[in-house]
Amino acid sequence: MSWKQDVRQQEKLVELLHLYDMDVAKINTIKTVASQVTVHNEIRGWNCQDYVLDLLEALEKEAIVNSKDASYKKQKNLLHEKQEGLA
Repeated sequence: MSWKQDVRQQEKLVELLHLYDMDVAKINTIKTVASQVTVHNEIRGWNCQDYVLDLLEALEKEAIVNSKDASYKKQKNLLHEKQEGLA
């Protein structure tokens, strides 16, 4: 699947969880941060959910995501609850 495809249109999509509205002016910074997050293929059970959580932590450190935003915190906690693998 091309990264430019809209995942919301995929038949295999099970669930999409809205976490936070990002400032599109920061897209290049977001891409840079995302490219620096380590993919831990060496850890059994580590998966894309772990990557997203690691990315969110990195975006919080860069102040791209407001970790104190109540709605974001609630959604991030929901994501933690849905996490598989628990690496």
